[in-house]
Amino acid sequence: MLDKCRAELAGTNGDYNYNCTLDQRFFVFTGINADALKAEVAKVF
Repeated sequence: MLDKCRAELAGTNGDYNYNCTLDQRFFVFTGINADALKAEVAKVF
């Protein structure tokens, strides 16, 4: 999931989609906000 997020930030994600249905299930389960995670990844990317 982090790789998909980094690829989306770089514009090289191709067929991989960050925050897809499976990712969303993980976010709901853990209580993590997808946009907040993406913002944190962007800080170190």
